[in-house]
Amino acid sequence: MKETLAIFLLLAGLVTISHTADVTVNVGNVIGANVFEPATVMANVGDNVIFNWVSGIHSVIESDAEAACVKSAKPDAFASGGAFAAPKQFTVPAKAAGKTWFYCGVPGHCAGGMYGTLIIADGTAPAGGAPAGGAMPPAAGGAPAGGAMPPAAGGAPAGGAMPPAAGGAPAGGAMPPAGGVPAGGAMPPAVL
Repeated sequence: MKETLAIFLLLAGLVTISHTADVTVNVGNVIGANVFEPATVMANVGDNVIFNWVSGIHSVIESDAEAACVKSAKPDAFASGGAFAAPKQFTVPAKAAGKTWFYCGVPGHCAGGMYGTLIIADGTAPAGGAPAGGAMPPAAGGAPAGGAMPPAAGGAPAGGAMPPAAGGAPAGGAMPPAGGVPAGGAMPPAVL
């Protein structure tokens, strides 16, 4: 049983490591607003950030600061190559961990709030949202690094068997010997 679980966790880890995700950002929205949705985009290195035009005429241009409304000075800064209407898609590969910003270059759009932030994590930890594959990170105090959930307060002992319920039989139905669950947590076979 433990070997099967270990193999499953190993394979799941390999799938997660090799999986890249497409992270979609809507350019404009269904009511015609000049927005990027979401305005803060979380991705991992290796993911593809896909800007998907929904409404209006817009562009996507990388900048060096939030709400800067000026094209980045980086020689490899991304840009959609003009202003376009839907249907249009523009893909930006998430190449390196870090934070960058983007805006719409149509006059008045950036000044009106049409800009966003792209946060790229190195892939070993979520960027703050869902990691590649869509699984949510554990809540604070959740699973430790190895992935196994800790027992609930007053939960299962180290051996894994559940203690008897207050005033009743344990989860498996067989009554433990007088004195409770034996060391190691295994329950004796039930006598029928």
